Amino acid sequence: MKFLKYILLTFVILTFSNCSKEGENISKKEISYPSWYLNPPQNDSTLLYGIGEGFTINEATKNALENLSSRLMVTISSNTLTSSKSFTDYREYTTKTTTQDIKSEIEKLSFNNYKVEESISMDRRIIVLVSSPKNEITQTLQNQIDTLYKELDFINVNSTKHDPLTNIFAYEQIIQKLYANYNKSQILADLTSSNNDKYIKTMDDLKAKISKEKNMIMFFITSDNDSEIFKDTVKEDILRNKFKVVKTKENTLYCYQADLTSTSSKNNAYGMYIIDSILHITVLDNRNTQISSNSLSLKGASSQSFEDAKINLINKLKNLMNINETIFVNRYNSTKP
Repeated sequence: MKFLKYILLTFVILTFSNCSKEGENISKKEISYPSWYLNPPQNDSTLLYGIGEGFTINEATKNALENLSSRLMVTISSNTLTSSKSFTDYREYTTKTTTQDIKSEIEKLSFNNYKVEESISMDRRIIVLVSSPKNEITQTLQNQIDTLYKELDFINVNSTKHDPLTNIFAYEQIIQKLYANYNKSQILADLTSSNNDKYIKTMDDLKAKISKEKNMIMFFITSDNDSEIFKDTVKEDILRNKFKVVKTKENTLYCYQADLTSTSSKNNAYGMYIIDSILHITVLDNRNTQISSNSLSLKGASSQSFEDAKINLINKLKNLMNINETIFVNRYNSTKP
């Protein structure tokens, strides 16, 4: 009887062991990626490729197209030094940018026509291989870059209709777009086997033009009694944007007036000294025509005195200066070419 139990126990163990091995073999087969995923096809003269995975076919395809973009970025890695220097130069004259390290920033490319070459479901996920015609991507990129050139040409043609400060804001806006699309210009140059000299020269020329114009522009600051405490901070903001500040207003096209006015109210409640202030900054040209207006709501508070609350009020304005391109002028509320 004991011998029979031993035989049955041995049979059960062997059976489960074999099932376990078969399960392991099936599992290994299920997670074995196909060769086209492990070694994707190389981009050629007609097609560009990308691989991706996701829980749905749409998610996998989207990731594959991002992978295609990433592979294009790798092809221009030799230009990283030039691009990094350009971004460094850009930060020298603007205090707020949307740019990041070129190595980690992959431009969003538009794929109007692509094909899922391969797809397979593995371990509850879907993996795909996609292709996209090289000529269509090239044409899309070319159209985007040409649009930037046309926008710059439009600003140049209409620059005589506007004052120097308004033109500077327009040029700074377009150069920010040029830098943001720098990766695309590099990809386009690689796809067309050409250099990117025109794009780089356009940025360099525009940067030099902005710098030259800024060196000529000056500001004369005026204020009412309530706004006197803000003058030094506004002056600091003007200087950090590479403009000059003068003590006497000059009758020249390049001299602007920054007029500060404010309305304030004081309140002492629950042991706190509070000052609410709305600061209005109006920029006028040499003919007293308004170029820009900016209104800032500020609140200063202190448990000690109104004088300390006033200091806190000034610090609040400085905090706004640190997180904005400018406070002395509203770039989005000025006359645009």
